[in-house]
Amino acid sequence: MNAKASTRAHWIVVPSMQVLRCNEVGHLKEIVASITERGQVTVPAEVRRLLGTGPHDKIVFEIDGEQVRLKRPAFTLETAFASVKPLGNEGDFKSIIREAKEDRAERTVRELNGQ
Repeated sequence: MNAKASTRAHWIVVPSMQVLRCNEVGHLKEIVASITERGQVTVPAEVRRLLGTGPHDKIVFEIDGEQVRLKRPAFTLETAFASVKPLGNEGDFKSIIREAKEDRAERTVRELNGQ
């Protein structure tokens, strides 16, 4: 049985005017993009959709030998920020700072007095 995979190639133009070439062989899809002089690459919309990313999101370049994969980061400060509820003591920061300085001053005086 001599099975030959069909190859389709098509071109995609992205908003930054970069031209991408997309080759499909079986289930593998290859998208070729240009690197700018500053080392930037536009992540194609199809890849952004697959990763579930949007503007200002972070992506990870995972290097494994000769291969590089794109994936979403497992954890970032941005993802953790909304998952932690505030303590509820947002109050006046100046008074919080003043109280902390007073507490520290009292501890220092006690230490100097040997208490």
